[in-house]
Amino acid sequence: MSASLAVSILGAGVMGGNHARTLAALPGAKLHRIFDTDAARAETLAAQTGAAATADLDQAVAGADAVVIAASSSAHAALAQRVIAAGKPVLIEKPFAVTLPEAEAVIGKAEKAGVPVATGHVERFNPAFVTAQKLIQGRRLLAIDGRRLNVGSNRILDTDVVIDLMIHDIDAAVALIGGSPQGLLAQGFAVAGEGAKRDHVLAAWTQATPDPVRVSMLGSRLVPDRVRETRVLTDDGLVVIDFLTRTVQASESLLPDGQSDGRALVPVPVQPQESLAAELTQFLDGIRAGKPEAVGVTVQAALPVLSLVWAIQQQLYGA
Repeated sequence: MSASLAVSILGAGVMGGNHARTLAALPGAKLHRIFDTDAARAETLAAQTGAAATADLDQAVAGADAVVIAASSSAHAALAQRVIAAGKPVLIEKPFAVTLPEAEAVIGKAEKAGVPVATGHVERFNPAFVTAQKLIQGRRLLAIDGRRLNVGSNRILDTDVVIDLMIHDIDAAVALIGGSPQGLLAQGFAVAGEGAKRDHVLAAWTQATPDPVRVSMLGSRLVPDRVRETRVLTDDGLVVIDFLTRTVQASESLLPDGQSDGRALVPVPVQPQESLAAELTQFLDGIRAGKPEAVGVTVQAALPVLSLVWAIQQQLYGA
């Protein structure tokens, strides 16, 4: 395998476009093919990024060193299994599956084939989260409060707000504290009728660790403003992560040179980093190194996050 890896992208929508443009500018990567069932859309994105377009899935996968799946959420698992069967490392945009049987099938086939499979929890690569994670490390956590609010759109219609938006903050909480959820309570509503997907959801639970952590999440696609904020309360002070502005504030007591009892929030320096580029770089570096566990957030690591998403959805929708 050459140092410059040829990468095909399955899906030429918004996320496919983001991946294509990022990969086109990424050292050590070369766009191979853009696949979409809408041939015209694939051709448009391919022309913009210097790749070849195809509406043939097998042709898109053939000749690639790695594949990125950025199609609609409901298609992720089926596409992933086709790519794994071809023996190609794959990065699947979140969620990598929308049901437990799909998730188990992807993980099972990946492990049997020995194929590296990562999933796109891109906020783990957000420089604000990276900075906050280092600041929090080793401290006793008391509570995590996440808010991810958005204006409604017609871009994602096949999933609800939990698996569309809230999943990022659930993943951040799992990455920060591990453990398992207990005492989950979730409620939500929609405005488009009785059978509609919930677009405004509040969920709370206790993450069982040696020191239990209270977690609450609010996700909405019904508000006029965008919010991407997580607050982490430790026994030494508060950390505020703004995923949108990529900034961090923390109680002065948490800083190395701060006052030991200082509770005022102060800005924390954040090293600039483009999240998607960092995620794709780690994916490709893991492939080059031959280390399936080093390609980013593996599907095995992402399963507890999806399990919590499904538990919330079970409370919202029932069986």
